[in-house]
Amino acid sequence: MNDDNLWNEYLALSPWRSRKLRGWDDLGGGNWAALLARHPGFAVACDWRKLSGADWAELLAERPEFGNRCDRWREMDGTDWAWLLRKRPRFADRCDWSKLKGSDWRDLLAKRPGFAAHCDWSKLPGARMAEIVLDHPRFLDRCDERKLRRTGLGRLLRTLLRPDGGRGTAQPAFGHGDAIRVIVRRPEFADRFGKWERFLPCEWGWLLQARPEFARRCDKWNGLDAVEWENLLEAQPRFADRCVRWNEFDGFLWQQLLRKRPGLAGHCDWSKLDGGDWASLLRERPRFAGKCDWSKLDEVDWFRLLDKRPQFAGRCPESVFAYWMKRGFSFSRRSGRIGGVERQ
Repeated sequence: MNDDNLWNEYLALSPWRSRKLRGWDDLGGGNWAALLARHPGFAVACDWRKLSGADWAELLAERPEFGNRCDRWREMDGTDWAWLLRKRPRFADRCDWSKLKGSDWRDLLAKRPGFAAHCDWSKLPGARMAEIVLDHPRFLDRCDERKLRRTGLGRLLRTLLRPDGGRGTAQPAFGHGDAIRVIVRRPEFADRFGKWERFLPCEWGWLLQARPEFARRCDKWNGLDAVEWENLLEAQPRFADRCVRWNEFDGFLWQQLLRKRPGLAGHCDWSKLDGGDWASLLRERPRFAGKCDWSKLDEVDWFRLLDKRPQFAGRCPESVFAYWMKRGFSFSRRSGRIGGVERQ
């Protein structure tokens, strides 16, 4: 493939940016990392010098095969390393462990506890220690107890994990948020908490997403707002019959929900979706095309939709085809071709 064809293929992937791009030189390191993570075939055109340490961490997490090209290992900070090693522990021999701070260790050990031997626990603040112990109680004996006791979550975990099993009920002084976090991760401790009625609606929404078995204890159903209901129903559609906020869902919330839970379409007010909402929804759920008001889609909405769903090209107005053809893209109503690249 020659350079011109490769460039046209790139523009077909990102048409809404095309007016600002003139060639490969306009792409920064972040652009390259995102592009190559999804489409590694573009590597032949990449100027690798543009990628920073953070860009490399993003890229290698998805495409470790490019590791032999990386010359920015020393530029990666602790956050970059935590992100990369969570997904690709094979690069551990390249890591400067001294760069990882408290939150970096929390994120890394949550998924890769085997790296705990590299951690200097004395440098971790109490809050980060508590978060690590919440995921992996076996690390409790590595923590500085004085630091743990300075945090609500740390005090709570010391109570629940003590040798006598933390008999008794944990007191509200630990904080509702800390209690919810423990119940989500460690439901076996749920009965140690009293005064569940003090949990806020947003806290119930968070808890029930992960632990629907505690629904019988919830007394705040009507307190959840539309956003909290959308988040909850994405995770647990079983609670749809309890929702009293359907009329408060806007188009964005509806497309978010129906992309994940199309079975809840019976509650939807379709008139609330705008063109962008429809493009996002139909890309994932073309079954809802019969409900769409096609007049709401603008040129960018159509391009986003046809990029993944060329079967809708027959509904696209001629004015939209003309708009993009003036900008150097070829369209075919019959095949749904975009920018000269066939979309399957």
